[in-house]
Amino acid sequence: MDTAKHRFRNAFALVVVGLWCFAAPARAAETVLDFEGGALGEWIPTWEEQGVALGLAWKPTESTAEGSLTFFPHIGTENQGILAAMADEPIPLEARFPVPVSRVVARCWAHTGSAAMLEAFDNEGNQLDFVRIERVPQRTDPSQPMPTFELEVSGKGIAYVRFSGPREGEYLAVDELRFVID
Repeated sequence: MDTAKHRFRNAFALVVVGLWCFAAPARAAETVLDFEGGALGEWIPTWEEQGVALGLAWKPTESTAEGSLTFFPHIGTENQGILAAMADEPIPLEARFPVPVSRVVARCWAHTGSAAMLEAFDNEGNQLDFVRIERVPQRTDPSQPMPTFELEVSGKGIAYVRFSGPREGEYLAVDELRFVID
């Protein structure tokens, strides 16, 4: 084979691959919220971190108490999570994004035996995706840390997500929330 022709083909192939790499969309960066900045045990009406507003999905209907959130320590690690502090009335925790996102992953832990659900909604309140665990992972020995698990939803134009599942007296703590902007 002619060496000039061979060099030309190799150079052409490199240019094509280079252009393809340049034109390929860059993978979107993931934003991570870890909730380590909140004061443990303090009841607050809302929380904002990196532009994401967290609060209850609606006001309490079964009492005159103000709806609130709290930060809760994870048993077995130094992490802390955020959760709805309404033990007598299970109200979903809601996270609203400053701009639409396409994927949300939440690392959580929950009351032994409870369910957990993550729902994704667009700006009009249409459900885009959901995932549900009927029974969260649990410890098999009291010396073990509380097991964590991940819930993931995706869809174009996610404006907010809701965390729910626990029954009255149970909890679902969000340890880390990761999301990708559209």
